[in-house]
Amino acid sequence: MVPVRLTKVVNVFTGPTECQPRLSPVSYNEYRDLARKRGDVFVDVAALEFAVAGIGRDHDMRRKLRFSDSENYFPMMGVQPFRGPFYNAEECKPNANMAVVVASYGFWKRHGGA
Repeated sequence: MVPVRLTKVVNVFTGPTECQPRLSPVSYNEYRDLARKRGDVFVDVAALEFAVAGIGRDHDMRRKLRFSDSENYFPMMGVQPFRGPFYNAEECKPNANMAVVVASYGFWKRHGGA
């Protein structure tokens, strides 16, 4: 029998002390602080941000959902890459200016698989 690891994923937001419904995503510095101090509350902490990206050029440009995440997101979720490595902490630093992409298998195949 293979042991099963149960994981509960939660979103963490910041808000005013009055607890009004104006929640905001945590900043990069708040995320790093939370990750360092995770202690008894969280087993691990990862960052994730959704946005829309333009893929292609000129008339072939298509809008696709994309997300940016911390270097530990996929390992924390128990995901293994099909080909190649995931990115590392150096590539995830703010303003690292490194072109790193993780694409779904379907997306990769639709765009030539190269």
